Amino acid sequence: LVIAFQARHPNARVALTSTERYVDLLREDIDVAFRIGPHADSTLTVRTFATYGIHLVASTAYVAGAPPIRTPADLASHRAIVFGTDCAPQTWSLTPLDRLTGRAAGSVTVTPHLALNDFSGILSATLAGAGISRVPSILCVEDVASGRLVRVLPHWSPGSDSISAITLGRRNTSRLQRLFLDHCADHLPTRLAERQVRG
Repeated sequence: LVIAFQARHPNARVALTSTERYVDLLREDIDVAFRIGPHADSTLTVRTFATYGIHLVASTAYVAGAPPIRTPADLASHRAIVFGTDCAPQTWSLTPLDRLTGRAAGSVTVTPHLALNDFSGILSATLAGAGISRVPSILCVEDVASGRLVRVLPHWSPGSDSISAITLGRRNTSRLQRLFLDHCADHLPTRLAERQVRG
């Protein structure tokens, strides 16, 4: 997206920083931040571009050598790969996709076998057979389609997330920022949708 934007606006200079920590836009002189999930700060302007599902996935090798997983409660006895910075227990909530079955939403506490604060690392560990993980659908659809990963409890949803651009507000938004945000709005939802369709 950035390269395509610079092709249209050759004089636009971009410094792109990737971090999992919460950044202070004003203090750190950041024009636009992309964030995943809900946003609590009402003083910032939020522009949501897309929402995508979360999948429970594991490698075919892990599933072949592990006990069967038929219900969310079964996850408690499996190796969990989690997003985080420690191995403290986490609660995974799941909602049945087919409400006609009469199954109620539920949750299960998992004790992490491995914790990483980077989804590409989580995906790599999952592909290597380290356990079961919750991964954004846009990151794992191709691995699921190819058979490298399988969806665990495919009739249950572990939720969804959204990707949004955060700015300090309209008064503080430059023309170049507005052009970039419009560029993202024009292209990001389509690109994310294409990834999900390919899967």
